[in-house]
Amino acid sequence: MEEVKNNHLFDGHSKILIALSGGIDSQTLFNLLYKFRKELNLEIGVAHVNHKVRAESDDEENILRHRMSEIDVPFYCDYFTGEFTESKARDFRYKFFQKVMEENNYTCLVTAHHSDDVVETVFMRQLRGSRLRYLTGIKQRQTFANGELIRPLLNFKKSDFDTKDYFDDYTNYKNEYLRNRIRNLYIPELEKENPAFKKSILSLSKEVDAAMDIINNSIKNLNFEKDKIDLEKFLNQDRSLQYFILQDYLDNYKDISIGRDQFDQLLHIIRKSGQFNQRINKNYSLIKDDKNFYLASDSLPESKIEYEVSRIKPQNLDYKEIYIPKDANFFVRGREVGDRILLNGINKKVKRYFIDQKIPLKMRENAQMLVVEGQIYEILGIATSDLSKSLKNAKMNDTLYYFER
Repeated sequence: MEEVKNNHLFDGHSKILIALSGGIDSQTLFNLLYKFRKELNLEIGVAHVNHKVRAESDDEENILRHRMSEIDVPFYCDYFTGEFTESKARDFRYKFFQKVMEENNYTCLVTAHHSDDVVETVFMRQLRGSRLRYLTGIKQRQTFANGELIRPLLNFKKSDFDTKDYFDDYTNYKNEYLRNRIRNLYIPELEKENPAFKKSILSLSKEVDAAMDIINNSIKNLNFEKDKIDLEKFLNQDRSLQYFILQDYLDNYKDISIGRDQFDQLLHIIRKSGQFNQRINKNYSLIKDDKNFYLASDSLPESKIEYEVSRIKPQNLDYKEIYIPKDANFFVRGREVGDRILLNGINKKVKRYFIDQKIPLKMRENAQMLVVEGQIYEILGIATSDLSKSLKNAKMNDTLYYFER
């Protein structure tokens, strides 16, 4: 328990929940914490998930339930249903652990991950081509549910555990799952080439962790907003740091999966001049205007300004005036390819005007044109053409009024 005491792992916690599968790892963890519970001033509870994938699962649950009852330790259990996969089972377990913590006021979940788990996790991520930030292994403590998740055994190897009263899960020796193949096949073969292979992976993971601390602190010191990234500040950074800033920003959106090619494309768009609206997936788009870039959810559309145009002067409303030829026909439509407007004596493309004036992308998309006898007299709320301005003092003209609905 020197590891726990020296690192003050449970300072601030008095009621902890132990994830107990019954295997040698979690049983070792439970035995240690139960033995020193009074010295650490801890109240202990146990959470167990019966995955129902082995005939022995029910018997093991009953044995654990009986053991906990004998020593008066609260025992919480739930049952996995549906098609079994490692990821689904893991998600199920942690949702269950969170529920138990929140409903019973535990402030700490404790799991039995050890250094061999770190090696397997880092190696598996390398095989899958994970980015640098995901090669940092497993954190000893992190925020979870209404408190923390703590892993006190990370500095120990599985071979350090000598508990006798545990269940041996034979599915750990079946190589249909990648993690089992890594544990049972790949790592033993690599250790034949380099007996210190595990130590090398752990060392690499610690170096990556140190490098990511430097990178993350650099990003933190830039004080970017959570939802938007200041474009000028971003582009003023070293290109290598830009790469990590974008990664860090995208990590805020856990429901988005972006591959390397798509990531490189987004980074290219951000570095390139001009405003963009780039679809990411069916729910999100990357928006880049003249000041920021950010992700926008299509499920939360931005409001569109609608205008009403009339020859009758509105009462008690803020309005703008437009001058058109007497009795001329007019209508309002959206923007079309090739639209032009006469401004300061130049017949300018509307698209070019928007770019030059750095009109926000959403305003461009929602722009409404007042068309009089085939010519654009006004981009409502944005620009008035010379054609309208020249009629202001004319004797034969009509005045139109427009206002937001």
